Amino acid sequence: MDGRITPQRPGELRALLARFDAALLLTRREDDPLRLRGRPIRIAEVDASDQVWFFAPVDCDSLREALSHDAYLVWQTDELQVVIEGALDACRDRDRIASLWIDDEDLPVPGPSDPSACLVCMKPRAADIWQLARPSAASAAMRGGLSPSGEAAPRQPARSTLP
Repeated sequence: MDGRITPQRPGELRALLARFDAALLLTRREDDPLRLRGRPIRIAEVDASDQVWFFAPVDCDSLREALSHDAYLVWQTDELQVVIEGALDACRDRDRIASLWIDDEDLPVPGPSDPSACLVCMKPRAADIWQLARPSAASAAMRGGLSPSGEAAPRQPARSTLP
């Protein structure tokens, strides 16, 4: 794979993200838009249009921040790093929430019928994808060690604009 995501290849992002069940959501802080706030999220679905769906409580700071500015989702393995930039929309449709519900004790809402349950949809505009030739020092450090050479893996960034 050449690391490029283009509108001519719909579903390619979905195929890349199929191996992940969680991501890091980065949003601009309400009190200081120059600073980012990060929090882990559990992915409910990546649909055929490459939109990423996840759950959030409707009254949380992170959702307010996320809806007022572009947001970023970050995924990483030893071989692949993906950063998606896009706009977020909130969905309060109870049927949609129930259809995508995941039984996971780490979800920020207790159940699909809880009034605070909200689905959030990221509509990607751009994706940065790096195929790594070998594990990066950062991913090795997150596992509790460094790569044998202690160096970061060489990166081949690709920037694409999605529809």
